[in-house]
Amino acid sequence: MKQARDAVTEGRPVQEAVGDPRRLTALLAELRAVADRARELADSEAGLLEAFERSRITLSDAPEGELIGAGALTPLPAGTPAFVLTAENPGGVRSSRADNDRRTAELEALLRERGAHPRHVMAGSGQWRERGCLIPSSQLSLDDVLALAARFGQHSVFRLTEATVEIIRVADGVTLSRRPRRSGGTDAAHCP
Repeated sequence: MKQARDAVTEGRPVQEAVGDPRRLTALLAELRAVADRARELADSEAGLLEAFERSRITLSDAPEGELIGAGALTPLPAGTPAFVLTAENPGGVRSSRADNDRRTAELEALLRERGAHPRHVMAGSGQWRERGCLIPSSQLSLDDVLALAARFGQHSVFRLTEATVEIIRVADGVTLSRRPRRSGGTDAAHCP
C-alpha cells in the first residue's frame, strides 16, 4: 500500500509501482475494504448523532423533570454547565440488564470517589432508554467526564447549559451538535 501511495503522490501510475497484476488486484480489494469501513464508520456516527439529537433526558426521581424540550426545567437542577453520561450499552450495542447494572454501579462509584454527587437520569428516544448521571461541571471537568465515558465505551456525552444542549464526541471532545435546551428539539445545528 505504501508503494501505491508513493506512486500516486509522485504522479506515477499505481500499476507501475505495484508491478504484479495479482498484487494490484489484492491492493485494490484492500483499498476498497478500507474505504467501505470508513463509510460504515461515518454512517454509524451519523446514525448515532441522529439518535442522540432525538433524545429526551429526564430526572429519574422526577419523571416530569425534563431537562431537554419544551417543558425543560429552569433553572437546570444541577447548575450549569452540567454533563450527562452513561455506562450502559457500550458502543451503542445493547447489553444485558445485569451488565448494564454492573457498569452503572461502577460509574457511580468512580464518580463518588472523585467527589461528584450525580443525579440519576434517563436518556434516549423511543425504545432506547439508558440510565445515566447528571453531573455539574463544578464537580467534574469535561476532560474527566470524557475520560470516564471513554472508559465505559461511550460515543458521546451531553453538556447542558441553561440555554443549550450539546452533544460532545468522547474520542476528541468535538461538539457535534448544539441546539436550544428548551425548544421542541427540531432545530438542531451540526457543529464543525
